[in-house]
Amino acid sequence: MASKSLSSASGLRPLSAFVVIASTLTAVLIRVVYLVATNDMEGRRLSVVEEPGTEPAYGIEDRDGAPLAVFLERLDLEMSPSSMWQAHTPGYMAARIADTLGPGYEKEEILAAMFPAEEGLITVESWPLDAPTALQVDRFLRGVEPFERPEGLLPGIGIASLEDGTHRIVWEPAVLLSKTTRSTFSNGRGPLTWSRRIADGLGDAVLGPLPDSASERERARRRERVWATLIPAGWKRVVLDVPPERVIELADVLRIEGVESHQMWFERVRERQYPAGDFPVLGHWGFLDEDQKAPLPYSGLERLCDRVLAGDEFAFIDRYSSSYSWRRERPARQGLRPYYLERVEAAEPPRVRVTLDISLQRMVRRRLEEVRAEHDPAMSLAMVVEVETGQVLAADGLATYGMAAFPPVKHLFMPGSTFKIVTMATALEAGAVVPEDTFEVGNGEWVLSVGGRARTIHEAEGSATGRITAAECLAHSVNAGLVQIGLQVDAAFFRGRLDELGYGHRPEAGLGGEEPGSIPALPWKTLYSHASVCYGYEVLTTSWQHMQALATILRGGVFRELSLVESLEHGGRRFDIPRGAERRVFARETCDLVRGMMKLGAREGTGKTLFRDDIVMGTKTGTAERVSTEVCLHVFGRRARALADAGVSVTKRDYQGLRGVREEHSTCHTSSILVFARLPESEREIAVLVVVDEPRSGERFGSHVAGPAAMDIVAEALGLTRAGYGTTPDLLAGFAPSQSPPGDDLEDEERDRPWRVR
Repeated sequence: MASKSLSSASGLRPLSAFVVIASTLTAVLIRVVYLVATNDMEGRRLSVVEEPGTEPAYGIEDRDGAPLAVFLERLDLEMSPSSMWQAHTPGYMAARIADTLGPGYEKEEILAAMFPAEEGLITVESWPLDAPTALQVDRFLRGVEPFERPEGLLPGIGIASLEDGTHRIVWEPAVLLSKTTRSTFSNGRGPLTWSRRIADGLGDAVLGPLPDSASERERARRRERVWATLIPAGWKRVVLDVPPERVIELADVLRIEGVESHQMWFERVRERQYPAGDFPVLGHWGFLDEDQKAPLPYSGLERLCDRVLAGDEFAFIDRYSSSYSWRRERPARQGLRPYYLERVEAAEPPRVRVTLDISLQRMVRRRLEEVRAEHDPAMSLAMVVEVETGQVLAADGLATYGMAAFPPVKHLFMPGSTFKIVTMATALEAGAVVPEDTFEVGNGEWVLSVGGRARTIHEAEGSATGRITAAECLAHSVNAGLVQIGLQVDAAFFRGRLDELGYGHRPEAGLGGEEPGSIPALPWKTLYSHASVCYGYEVLTTSWQHMQALATILRGGVFRELSLVESLEHGGRRFDIPRGAERRVFARETCDLVRGMMKLGAREGTGKTLFRDDIVMGTKTGTAERVSTEVCLHVFGRRARALADAGVSVTKRDYQGLRGVREEHSTCHTSSILVFARLPESEREIAVLVVVDEPRSGERFGSHVAGPAAMDIVAEALGLTRAGYGTTPDLLAGFAPSQSPPGDDLEDEERDRPWRVR
């Protein structure tokens, strides 16, 4: 919480506060490593050494300037246990380090971090001992022939017998290497003498005695081998993020105690942190190539921002790293410490401002978690978009069975009735229908006949019946009506519009892992593909693709790629990121008619249980059921998890073998809803898409499963709630106090962001 307090109370921009911390920490490191004595340098041969520091890296801010991703530099205290404990006493050093660091650092915790031990014990797995060898080790521990020693049994070390007939050495470093044990068994000599006696004795017992003619170098190699076996860890982090104000004191302690640089050292670490929360949309850094020397961004916003900065238009940005220089004697005289000359700070890191509203993002995550708790779906997704600009305000996804990529661009689903918006817009654009045309839709089912063959189109429970208008077909989500409307559109024209809307194409989101989805190839058979597409079947899409297409219709027919990056700030200047190319897909008049039908759907149709009269809104719900030849997500997810637990990879045959398998008393539905909304006095409109794939609560209709979450998100996006709680009327322009309980139910990040104005 220290960094959060600084960012809200220091008077600095939030991201700048993190930069100040990093710069201070780097300066402290230089003082630690290159603290100098300046006396009598004349007359000596000196060389100047320049050593690079860390390169600058971009920061990410949300649309209001709150930091989402920053690099923080820290110093960690690290060590080589094998090298360290041959020459030093663990308990004593742990106490010295804890005392130097001060309150909050306990000797026992630091001691535990110094060894690869469980509850203080190390089992030497790499030395399986047979019975004769175990007996020899036991003789050494007891100090009997040929390891004669009058003091008796060594404490802190023993032999464990396993069921397979082999034996293992088990030892407790804090006891065997303690000052008390050393004083008792080594006549008060130093740690190095004691560690050598242990290594020599165990080496002779396990590996056989060295000949008398063995050189001291051979004996040293044997000792290193023994200690590397006893302590099977080449590296341990003792203290994570040493407080800057204690670094110099701790460095002096290590120097006074004679700790060498190969035994214990300070490691400069540059860590990516996410102050507002680690949401999937932010992505990841990592190592994708064995030749990489440092982690690189490979998914999510991290990947996208990295690629934006790599563009030619931002080649002017300085990217030089920090550096510092120092003098040293050549050849170095023993005891002379380097002489620090100067430091050059790294270039100012650019700040990428994205379109996300982090408060809204938190709300979306919270509602998806509640949907998961209530309905137990295999996948739940939500997106919030500003309709006119196509800017993504929030996007998230929760996968029950895990997903490496960002779910909104990776997870494919059948859109069902939300796709009817596209069917209606296409039919209106083709002149195949007008809103007042009427259609006979039957009474729960309707039979489509083509060339002497028939197919029954089924409806959801409570669907409209008899003869209804085209507008009512969409508002009430009548499958038979949309099939009749869509079949009046030429298949090539229909598919061409889907192509222009981006269906079947990998979106240029830049987040990594984007799936293209699929739409049926031409020619379409009237009875099957053409009819199915009309109400959202035989189409696979991601929520990103689907929202991109639906937002095109909501904004009046102009296609714009959804965007996440708004601008770049560097050197006191702001550079707006240009939008992608636009294209008109539908006439505005066509889209206005569809919007009117969606408003009717919100007032009287499938969205009427969600309707709010204090906002201007329209809805389209969706409920799609996988056919018997398709694989259910829950069925496949459980199978894949079981195979993974068994260490077996999932194959295509495994997947195909699950076609038609269903859980008892269960079907596989995808529930979804699209809502567009604005405040009556505002022109700013937002769209919310929520998809809940395979809920297992017994509910399946989009208005019941996805609808409540979508409407809560709408209220938050329009400023009617804050963190889910209602707001009172404005007291001053731009400010609206929350009706929530005072503080306790708000996220820490919300309380610590006084710069955020609603």
